Amino acid sequence: MERLRANRIAEEFGAKYIIKGGGNEYQRIKEIADTKATFILSVNFPTAMDVEDPNDARFVSLADMKHWELAPTNPGAFEKAISFLLNHC
Repeated sequence: MERLRANRIAEEFGAKYIIKGGGNEYQRIKEIADTKATFILSVNFPTAMDVEDPNDARFVSLADMKHWELAPTNPGAFEKAISFLLNHC
């Protein structure tokens, strides 16, 4: 994950970065919390996939559906331990 790599580079040079999140930080929240970095999170969440037609639904991956379901929980996961800002872009 590029965000964790950016934080390691910042630590190496004694700097503190404000890192722009990609929307999937909830997947590795423990590692991100350990960085103590500030993050910018987007509130533009993925749109729902059209799975009404079973023929079309088979082309939607489970990973995409889980991301659609869990992406809105990203700010909530940050709220507990990580400094963050919200951005609508």
